[in-house]
Amino acid sequence: MKRTLQIPLLFCLFLNPVAPLSADDEPLPRRCFFGAHLAPLSEKIDGNEGVLLRKIIPDSPAADAGLIDGDIVLRAEGADVVDVDTLQKSISVARAGDTWTLEIARGVAVLEKQIQFQEVPRFRDDFFHLDYGHVVSHGARLRTLVGRPKNDRPHPAVLLLQGGGNFSIDNPTGPATSFTRIARHLSRNGYVTIRVDRRGCGDSEGPPVRDMDFLTELDGYRQALAALRKFEFVDQSRIFIFGHSLGGLTGPILASETPVRGIASYGTISGTHFEHIMAQRRSFATLDGAEPAEVEKRIERELQFWYPLLIEKLTPKEIRAKGPGVAETMDKLGISHPYIFYRPYTWLHQASEVNLGEVWTKVASTPLEIEGHDPIYPRVLSIWGTADWVCEKKPILWINEIVNRARPGIGKFIALDSSDHYFFRSDSFQESYGYFKPPPGGPYGKFNPAILTTLRSWLKETSDNAEPL
Repeated sequence: MKRTLQIPLLFCLFLNPVAPLSADDEPLPRRCFFGAHLAPLSEKIDGNEGVLLRKIIPDSPAADAGLIDGDIVLRAEGADVVDVDTLQKSISVARAGDTWTLEIARGVAVLEKQIQFQEVPRFRDDFFHLDYGHVVSHGARLRTLVGRPKNDRPHPAVLLLQGGGNFSIDNPTGPATSFTRIARHLSRNGYVTIRVDRRGCGDSEGPPVRDMDFLTELDGYRQALAALRKFEFVDQSRIFIFGHSLGGLTGPILASETPVRGIASYGTISGTHFEHIMAQRRSFATLDGAEPAEVEKRIERELQFWYPLLIEKLTPKEIRAKGPGVAETMDKLGISHPYIFYRPYTWLHQASEVNLGEVWTKVASTPLEIEGHDPIYPRVLSIWGTADWVCEKKPILWINEIVNRARPGIGKFIALDSSDHYFFRSDSFQESYGYFKPPPGGPYGKFNPAILTTLRSWLKETSDNAEPL
């Protein structure tokens, strides 16, 4: 029985329960701990829908219940599990101590398992404080994680912006994610860091991520930056932004609105969304092993969908009505109105309206005003991993060119050897792609710590250099 994962449009997918809305000034409660990374199925199991338990976290309720990697949840408390959203919404109403009955498929067997929920653990670190707080965006409280050194003097600070997908930045159990490693490294080395979960992720309130548009998502990051600027333990003259992937799109928008000391991007885009997505679709086809002639045919077929979506701003429903050819292509991509790979089409319509050339020019041309000091123009670091097949090198070089045209000398480009889009150590696109779509049992990528030293070196250099250009 073949079990495969639908490839998401923007990077990785780990889903978490959704909390209901409540008063802005009340502490944001923790979600229930299930203890498994959830992933969708690309096809039914013996005619049934379900959710794949991609990885079970050790010493979690899922592990205690006897669930294992590869199990498929068919029913939860007597209700059919149609997709990840269904299970996600069900778990959101559970409370610590509740016991549920799950019906799972394991190979050809169907089993019943009892699971007792716990509160999600919290991050702990001996070398810095980690504060659980929240910001309010569009009426929803969004979980923030603020790492800060253990002394009270003001420190430089970094807003860390994650990539796309439906994952939570709050994953205190199991192996640390690449994003967590970056935040932990900076907070252990004298920097305040702030991360914020999207609506519907982790503890954050609101409907599922798949129902959130781009402008709503962007405002959550905007509120996190505003919160950072109010902390007494932050040196307001040395606030930075680091954006990974999608964060390299949202980061410069924020920096164009509120000047910062510097902004760094890793594995992102700088042209149009249409260019980026078509390049990414070509990478998928090529790395999947398609012959060159078939790659061209596949791209030609997909253009019938992506062009009207991103250029003409049609809805998936309107595009499907164009005929059976494009409808078949959409079915192969797993696209049905109104969603495009776990985002509503409005998200892509809004994101594709952003003129990044204009945004980056404004970032480079807007100085940070510090009382008693000449204006300081922000420095810009553009990083590309040499094994990054998700985002091409040229758009990242273009960021560097844009900012240096606007203000010569503020931009710097670094090609990070043997590093892929997810900060894994990889020597080729093909090796990295193998980590993205691993066979059962692995292999999984190993984190490349080069990003830590590269980013911290640039932050220190930029913090120390307060001379106006």
